[in-house]
Amino acid sequence: MGFKAAEAVSKLEWDFRPYVDAFGVSPEPTGQSLWLFQQNYNNVISAARRTAVSRAAVLAEEFETSTAEERRAEAEKWAGLSWDEAIAESARILEGALGTDMSEQVHSRLATLVDELTGSCPSSDQIMALPGRTRSAYLGWFVGQVSDPEGLTVGMS
Repeated sequence: MGFKAAEAVSKLEWDFRPYVDAFGVSPEPTGQSLWLFQQNYNNVISAARRTAVSRAAVLAEEFETSTAEERRAEAEKWAGLSWDEAIAESARILEGALGTDMSEQVHSRLATLVDELTGSCPSSDQIMALPGRTRSAYLGWFVGQVSDPEGLTVGMS
């Protein structure tokens, strides 16, 4: 047989153990709440992209307006660094340019959207308590499941 509604999509079942003592099945979203979630998701992602682009533009402008002498001094500083020092300095520069909290802010906003869509099953606090990579994987899985239920199977068993 072709289409079977009972088998068409998986339950929104999640288990955050061992990182967070929480597990459950999120309720199936209504069409209207899903539409609102997707609109808000797109707004969050668009805002994050605009922020990254504007921060990159500031860095480019700073480079363009620096003098040849300033650039030479910067090159000499980098030439004198060990590999580990250069990596640490690169990380410091990126943190200043992009803000270490940018991904945390995006995750926090997305966790709030998931919380609102699922009636706090899971809550934004539970999502944010996950380690960063695990949180990214969950958020990606969740968005995939509500956007294209048959297209994403990462993390499913």
